Amino acid sequence: MSKTGAVLLIGGAVLLAVLMSKQAIAAGQFVCPVDGLVFPTQADLIIHMQTEHPGVRIPIKISWS
Repeated sequence: MSKTGAVLLIGGAVLLAVLMSKQAIAAGQFVCPVDGLVFPTQADLIIHMQTEHPGVRIPIKISWS
């Protein structure tokens, strides 16, 4: 595979992961910010983060009104 082909493949994979994460968030699911895994509850995501990515914090979104 050429370098350009590899870059396009990686870019496509990243774009797909972002789109899937946005769909999961819209469905009320919780997405790991490190590896993109989707969890049905925040508690499941927290357990995953503590065991698989210790020391990494879960970013939160703040809406200012």
